Amino acid sequence: MTYVYAAAMAGRTLAQRWPVYAQWVIWIWSSQVERVIAAVRERATELSQPTTTAPRASA
Repeated sequence: MTYVYAAAMAGRTLAQRWPVYAQWVIWIWSSQVERVIAAVRERATELSQPTTTAPRASA
């Protein structure tokens, strides 16, 4: 559950974090692990995308 918690918290505000974590835990308890895996993959993709506010790396 620690990994699920950490994934739900990544890159989110405090107000956004808890509902996501709660939903994912409900899915796990309901044997809907595939939904959590899909949500984590989607979130990982979102986090890997550069934002317009991200600083450019210097070469």
